[in-house]
Amino acid sequence: MKDAALTWSTQRAEGGEVIDTEMASVILGDLAALVRSARGQGQGVYCWVA
Repeated sequence: MKDAALTWSTQRAEGGEVIDTEMASVILGDLAALVRSARGQGQGVYCWVA
């Protein structure tokens, strides 16, 4: 998860948006928890990012 957060924050920084790597890790961790919960209930998650 930390590698994904680092990649995400680096890519956003290239576009001028600063996302702290630790905050990115928290966001991705929360998203992963949401997906696990949904799957456990037989549901899916749609994630759209602009």
